[in-house]
Amino acid sequence: LCCVFTPVALCCRGVIDGGGFKSFKPRLVQFQRSQNVRIDDVTLRNSGMWTVHFYFCVDVSLTNSKILNPIMAPETDGVDVDSSANVYIAGNHIECGDDGVALKSGSDWCGRQWATPTANVTIERNFFNCESSSSVLASAQV
Repeated sequence: LCCVFTPVALCCRGVIDGGGFKSFKPRLVQFQRSQNVRIDDVTLRNSGMWTVHFYFCVDVSLTNSKILNPIMAPETDGVDVDSSANVYIAGNHIECGDDGVALKSGSDWCGRQWATPTANVTIERNFFNCESSSSVLASAQV
């Protein structure tokens, strides 16, 4: 699921199941250049790679949700906040094989070209089981 919307919401006890990691590694849910994004009370599981990716987004919240990936599955970050601002991540249960929440500011050419930092992020009251990596990671990746 890749969205470029304003506003957009995923909510109400739904489940999105990515079917697990395979040779092709898609992100399970990606919002790109979106505003007023709300994810609440949703279960996201078995992602092939990053589970939730906010890319150049503004005014984002991820609350009261479950991210359930096998803890031994590589590169299955829970949430990647990339070149985004005003992000609130709270009350979630995140199990994954890589970083629980990764804060990024672009990578390679795009990171240098657009030079958009991630800013104003609040992360609180989350449960993390990220056995092979960090619960929260901040990285420039440029």
